[in-house]
Amino acid sequence: MPIKPIQPYPALLLRRKSERVLLVADLHIGWEAPLTQKGIHVPSQTPKILDMILQLIKTCKPTRLIFLGDVKHAIAKVEMEEWHDIPDFFEALEKKVPDIQVVPGNHDGNLEPLLPETVKILPPTGVVFGNVGLFHGHAWPAPELLGCRSLITGHVHPMVAFRDPMGFRITRQVWVKAACDGER
Repeated sequence: MPIKPIQPYPALLLRRKSERVLLVADLHIGWEAPLTQKGIHVPSQTPKILDMILQLIKTCKPTRLIFLGDVKHAIAKVEMEEWHDIPDFFEALEKKVPDIQVVPGNHDGNLEPLLPETVKILPPTGVVFGNVGLFHGHAWPAPELLGCRSLITGHVHPMVAFRDPMGFRITRQVWVKAACDGER
């Protein structure tokens, strides 16, 4: 089954027969709220995130959209911004993709009341799609995922850092592709 990163976006597309599954992880909607509480005012990034995903939907034409955890930022509670942004965010998406699913991540406590009833919550231990295991990564994957040919996970936010001769440092998000031994 082809697994295709969608450049320049932090997303993957899985294809199997007529199914096209768009995978996105670690949105952290509402990450600005803790900064605001400390006096650092950052405008909500949710509209930009929504625009990015709507562009991905337009380009990829998925039959299903799966979020691999950390849809929201607050861990155990729900911030006021999340109560506002997340329902509107998902209502806009469900107009474009009828099948939306969420594998909960460690930041997704109390996410379910924010979601439209049509959004399906999957087990935090993940699910299998064809021969690909999908999970967030904060919880050990379900045993059936360990037999999959490929595993796709979020959670770790891999990055590389570059430093120029003047000492200026920039970081970029990356995809990590590595061999996996299901016995360990």
